[in-house]
Amino acid sequence: AGSEWPTFIAQKLKECDCMIVFVSKAYSESDNCLRELTYAQKYKKPLLCVFIDIELDDLPCGIEMQLINSQNVEVKNFSTIKELCDTICKASMIPLP
Repeated sequence: AGSEWPTFIAQKLKECDCMIVFVSKAYSESDNCLRELTYAQKYKKPLLCVFIDIELDDLPCGIEMQLINSQNVEVKNFSTIKELCDTICKASMIPLP
């Protein structure tokens, strides 16, 4: 907890094969989330963006620019959580076991 959290997040971002970003209005206003996104992109991690309560065009321009070429999924396009989860699991950048 506390001061160890940034180190933990950075290590996990360096080790991961891709980053799933759950984008919300709160995410778009979070300095910590923006730092994590920038860090993941520094290491060229593929991004899958799951838009919860905001659309790409409604994001602040800096975050929109960072996410513009990402694979995107919008929660509003699914009638069940299972459909959403199945789609996320089938995303091209998520490695299969």
